Amino acid sequence: MPLSDNQKERLRQILLRDYQHESHRIDRLQSGSFGQTRTDTLGELSAYDQHPADTASEYYERERDQAAALEGKRQLRDIERALTELAHKDYGSCVVCGKEIDFSRLLLVPTAVMCRGCAARYGHKRNM
Repeated sequence: MPLSDNQKERLRQILLRDYQHESHRIDRLQSGSFGQTRTDTLGELSAYDQHPADTASEYYERERDQAAALEGKRQLRDIERALTELAHKDYGSCVVCGKEIDFSRLLLVPTAVMCRGCAARYGHKRNM
């Protein structure tokens, strides 16, 4: 059964909320250590007196933040795609079998592109 206007509006609000949340999270990550020079990140003029384990910890945190920001940007693209599809009436259909994706599934994963059956069958990790 196609999504009602109320269901679509509810999903649109969830997608907009998720987009705003993810945008803020990326901004916080990017205003942290990554984007700074090594000297700024470590808070030292030289790494000479820095213990190697401390330096490794700082680099690990920086890499973790970069990976989280990249994943966040992927999620933003998925949300933008879902909002575009929602605006153009293409939202909520499985890309594999063409069946309607259950509203309960879309509430949990509003960026889902496959129904539960196809996602399970094809092992689709993203947007399951």
